[in-house]
Amino acid sequence: MRLLLALIGPTKEINDPIRGKGSFDKCLKNIKRAKELGYNIDITACISKEMIKRDDKGNLYLDRMIKFAEELGIEKINFHNLFKTGVPRDYFTGDIDIKVDDWFKVKEEIELKIKNKEYSIPVRIPSSFTTKERFLSNPEYYGFCVCKTRSSILVHPNGILRVCPLLIGTPYRNRQIL
Repeated sequence: MRLLLALIGPTKEINDPIRGKGSFDKCLKNIKRAKELGYNIDITACISKEMIKRDDKGNLYLDRMIKFAEELGIEKINFHNLFKTGVPRDYFTGDIDIKVDDWFKVKEEIELKIKNKEYSIPVRIPSSFTTKERFLSNPEYYGFCVCKTRSSILVHPNGILRVCPLLIGTPYRNRQIL
């Protein structure tokens, strides 16, 4: 069985202000326990503006997150970008979203590391921030949308179903099954 866990950063200083005090330690404890039980684990992490900053050694926190996941024995890591979409979540999350220009500065660095096979696990970075030229070079890939393909549905712990991740934080949903 595969578990998907949400962890926002490689440190509690990045994770806990977004996910709640103590959530970093709790998530690590759960990852270690799930590994003991034989689960395959993937991490989904949001790219906040803290993740595209560099530590005192010049390393991107985004890069550190990937290496942290590798050290934990994670099977793969999937990143989502955080940007303002005009929903209530925009207000309670505060000023954590990234700017497109800032994302372009680090995206190429991570893509090069992926291309050079510097990571031992698969890494998926968001394709939603891309240049017009890149989009036009492969519109099938960059124009991908789960709503168009009907390829997945989000099932939240409270039973709410959504077909589009952009609807998270809104009252719009398909159905509640609980």
